[in-house]
This record gives sequence, structure tokens and C-alpha cells, in this order.
Amino acid sequence: MDYEFRKDDGAIVSVDFETMMNAKDGLLALEDGSVARRVHEGGSFRKSAPVLPVNPKTVSSALGCIDDAVDGWREHARLHGHSVEFVQDPLEPRFYNAHFDSEKERIRYVESRQFFDKNPHSGSALSPGMLERAQKRVAEEYR
Repeated sequence: MDYEFRKDDGAIVSVDFETMMNAKDGLLALEDGSVARRVHEGGSFRKSAPVLPVNPKTVSSALGCIDDAVDGWREHARLHGHSVEFVQDPLEPRFYNAHFDSEKERIRYVESRQFFDKNPHSGSALSPGMLERAQKRVAEEYR
């Protein structure tokens, strides 16, 4: 039985079992110095599109406040050297979401306010490209 691998130029290379077992993570180094990807039923491993950088801003509603308190919260952030902005929520004008420059800064702010974060991964964000790919995948799944 032969096992198929696809080179970057699209050419298919068939190899025997022993050669196939030398592949690592679906990639096989060929004698000519090129690399081929394992072809599986229903498709092949393809080069993925480059991942777009994730927006470093972390937005938190949980660390936000209402308009009556925003001045005090901004002053606390200024006094303690936090990189956080309180931005008015477009859907609720009396509420201000906390916008942090990074997840690390959000964690530092939580500790400074002596809050307890029960959901420490809440600040993760998707880049626009990652979100678009996820939407396409869901749309294809439920056609």
C-alpha cells in the first residue's frame, strides 16, 4: 500500500509504509530537500493562512462602572499607574466599559482593586480574521 503526500507545488508523492513512518506531524522531508504534507481521505493538510495578530486591547464589562462612579474609577487608575480607559458603552450610555492595553494590565488592575477574578481567561479576544474563519466554519457545518 502506498501513502500519499502533497508537495507545496501540488505534486503528489507516493511512499511506502516505512517512509511514511518517518513523517513527523504529517510532514515528510523528501530527499530533494522539499517537504510534503500527508494527504488524508477527504482532503489534505494545507498550509494555513497566517494568523493575524490578536488585538492587544482587553475590554471588560465586569470591571466597568456607571457614569456616577466613572470619575472616581479613573482617578484610582491614574493614582495607581494603570493603563485603563473607561469608555462609554454604545448600547448603554450610562455604563462605561474598562479597556486595558493588555491582559497582564487587566490582571494587575483586578489585584489593585482587590477584586477576585472567577473567570481568569475572560479577556481573550479573536482577531477579525480568526472570527471570520470561525463564522465560515459554522456556516459550512449547518448548511
